[in-house]
Amino acid sequence: MYYFRFNELTMKIVLRHITLFLVLVSLLGFKNDTLLYQGDRIFVSHLYPNPAAEFALVDYQFSGSNQEVKIAIYNVLGLVVKEVELDKEDRSAKISLKELNSGLYMYQLLVDGKPVATKKLMVRKQ
Repeated sequence: MYYFRFNELTMKIVLRHITLFLVLVSLLGFKNDTLLYQGDRIFVSHLYPNPAAEFALVDYQFSGSNQEVKIAIYNVLGLVVKEVELDKEDRSAKISLKELNSGLYMYQLLVDGKPVATKKLMVRKQ
């Protein structure tokens, strides 16, 4: 059986690497959550895959008599380039990205016309 002895210098190096890793994880936004938004009567996943090429998928579920739920995709100038209304009867949607060029976009979840969450979407064409 092998035992490792850590001296003071080795412990400092290990702690420095752990700290650096945790800082990078928080800055780059690596999280285990799969939901873009979750409220009392609604949940919506992030668009995936991300980066995407020809299409992006979204999973969702919502209830309520008058909720209008949309996903709007914006270019870097802040102009809406695509808007998709999510059908209350479905549980997922396939959003075509064929008309978008490669680049960075923002997508926003709108519930009854109000923005509730915004994230990045990378489109990469082959």
